[in-house]
Amino acid sequence: WTQRGHTIGHALELTEGTITSHGEGVAIGMLGASYIAHKMGIMSDKDREEHDELIKWLDPEIYLPDRDLTEEVLDKVLHDNKRGYIPEKEGFAPFILAKRIGEMHYPNIYYLEYVPVPLVKEAIVYVVDRMRKRGYTGGKAGEPGATRKGRSAKPLKRHPSSFIYGDDLPEAKLAKTLDKGLTKEKSIKLQDGFKPAPKQ
Repeated sequence: WTQRGHTIGHALELTEGTITSHGEGVAIGMLGASYIAHKMGIMSDKDREEHDELIKWLDPEIYLPDRDLTEEVLDKVLHDNKRGYIPEKEGFAPFILAKRIGEMHYPNIYYLEYVPVPLVKEAIVYVVDRMRKRGYTGGKAGEPGATRKGRSAKPLKRHPSSFIYGDDLPEAKLAKTLDKGLTKEKSIKLQDGFKPAPKQ
């Protein structure tokens, strides 16, 4: 079920400057998959509305760098690990798609559908634009600033390190502690023997 969100979601997750967790990236990718399925007549208006409402309820977060990401994300989609299961078709990318919540589109034993590259690009633009409208853009990675429209970006609910490490891991706890203004004179007792990686 979640595999359909991996193609665009994982591509976004791997794009330089983007901050999100793998799970949230996949949830965001599901919006791209539902966009494609709807455009191709695989998912109905009603089913897409119900599907996207579920993702909206999950409230996935992503921090996006303030530049056009379309071609970067598309390049990663076109090199996705789903290639090779079905014969390559020029101008198309393989996608796993859903018909509705709980029912997958089944064009072959691999559940892979040929999607025209221009439609994939359209879906990427849609997803990125939708997430930008939530306010998670601008400034340097991990430092929400002003969006291109000049309004203040909505702050992330969690410290950016928790997207990468998880809220409860020592790395995230260390980052949060440092953010509170801990000076060099103070010592940190790290749990479970965790030691920060040496600087390159």
